[in-house]
Amino acid sequence: MSGADGRLSLPRESLKSHYEIAVIGSGYGGGVAASRLARAGRQVAVFERGREITPGEYPDSVPKMIEETQVDLPETHIGSPAALFDFRFNTDMNVIVGCGLGGTSLINANISLEPEARIFDHPHWPESLRQESRAGSLAPQFARAIAMLGAKPYPDSAPRTEKLAAIGRVAQRLGRPLQRPLINVTFQDGPNHAGIQQSACIYCGDCVAGCNHRAKNTILMNYLPDAVRHGAEVFTRMRLEFIARGGPSWKLFFRPVTGLLQPSQPAVEVTSEVVVLAAGTLGSTEILLRSRDRGLTMSDAVGSRFSGNGDMIGFSYNSEETLNAIGWGRRDGAGRRPVGPCSTGMIDLRDSPSVEDTKILVEAVLPGALAAVLPEAFAAGSKLTGIRTEHGVLNFVRSKFREFGSLLFGPYAGAIHNTVTYLVVSQDDSGGQLYLDRDRVRVAWPGAGAAPALADASELIRRATEAGSGIFVRNPVWNRFNGKQLFTGHPLGGCIMGDDAGTAVVTHKGEVFAGRTGGEVHPGLYVMDGAVVPRSLGVNPLLTITALAERSCERLVLDRGWTTSYDAARP
Repeated sequence: MSGADGRLSLPRESLKSHYEIAVIGSGYGGGVAASRLARAGRQVAVFERGREITPGEYPDSVPKMIEETQVDLPETHIGSPAALFDFRFNTDMNVIVGCGLGGTSLINANISLEPEARIFDHPHWPESLRQESRAGSLAPQFARAIAMLGAKPYPDSAPRTEKLAAIGRVAQRLGRPLQRPLINVTFQDGPNHAGIQQSACIYCGDCVAGCNHRAKNTILMNYLPDAVRHGAEVFTRMRLEFIARGGPSWKLFFRPVTGLLQPSQPAVEVTSEVVVLAAGTLGSTEILLRSRDRGLTMSDAVGSRFSGNGDMIGFSYNSEETLNAIGWGRRDGAGRRPVGPCSTGMIDLRDSPSVEDTKILVEAVLPGALAAVLPEAFAAGSKLTGIRTEHGVLNFVRSKFREFGSLLFGPYAGAIHNTVTYLVVSQDDSGGQLYLDRDRVRVAWPGAGAAPALADASELIRRATEAGSGIFVRNPVWNRFNGKQLFTGHPLGGCIMGDDAGTAVVTHKGEVFAGRTGGEVHPGLYVMDGAVVPRSLGVNPLLTITALAERSCERLVLDRGWTTSYDAARP
């Protein structure tokens, strides 16, 4: 059942006081849980703190981006709590997550990569999962996730873009092959694997601001509508504060999310026999920490082993070559060169003898919604942290000429037209700690930015910039003036899986341990999202999160004697 206006979410008046299964969050983990458990014929409700934003409603200009941004600082919160872009600023590690029905899938770069098998040999993974990885038994879950997400490489039939050519030159310079990773983008009109009608990509480059053209395969396009088709009910603007055991059921205490000028609403209590926490690394950990403070027993490991997945961003600014890596935003694409999806090319550097030295490099696009502020921002940033990779008077004059070109004629000319974003995903030691301060989750990780792997990642981006004779502009927060802070869009950990409560928060199935030691679990309480991942992955984590959620749901269904279907939906 879906809303009267064709949306997936229902009005709060339709909310029941009890559901058999409550899924908290609607990203990769929550979408899987909603779909697979609804397909098992169970009564499922999905609760999302953000609102439902559909294609055509995503921001395409600076004013709309500001409206869709919330900033959480240690001292205060700025912006609407339902804004799409949710920035969490801390002393050591900053995080961005998506807030809306579909979670961070709405604003990520779409990259679906399976980690190397040796990633699962780390001792913090549960032994059963390590054995399954060695035997290749995780392959069905990854294949199922790839099929539902519609992941495929950028096709040869698609336009050859300048940024793809640029990373190809980087690959040649590094003596590495250029690869095209699987990306969750549709390139042909028609129904997808879940039976949902989608449109072909128009190559506008605005993936990370939210796709307005029904081409990005967010959870809003597959798992969630599949869940609704099988009877799940979806409610938005519902923030779970904590849970408590109440007899045979769980008591869930929600606070409706209101706008900036709206009065707060009274708490809402719902009961459920099974609770799946899938509110993301920060959200699920925050809920468990609050629940522990109110008496729910669990492992002391809750909040531990937070990882930023070794993320490092940087920019090749004002290159000698045209890069065309700024999205169209609100501009008509007629007559414009195609930008392409956010990331289409990859250089794989995971053949190092030590897994801790592995990394990948991908190109990326800055969304057109930010285009108007980019000329001034990069002109200033290059003066503060820019490193020239090409010298000489003539190169300097040409560089200044291009910079003035962007300042005078806008971001689709001159220096900004010759700028591309690079992202390196590497490794870290998962040394962060999540904790509550003023009832809000925060990250503590002294010295996180000093890790040698991150310096190597930044150097790799400098070398990529050198291939185009551009100016290397570092990650703007990773500098000595603010203690080399980091920024990640791939938060992991906090509710890590393991073999017992002495070292982990959940079992290999995602069941929450009921004590500080031993293997006893809380009946019917699960975590299924990035919070369960106990280490950095060396690749973008969305596919791993989805596959692990598929695995947990498979075992939940088997343990309870239910059955579920994995057949593709018919249009």
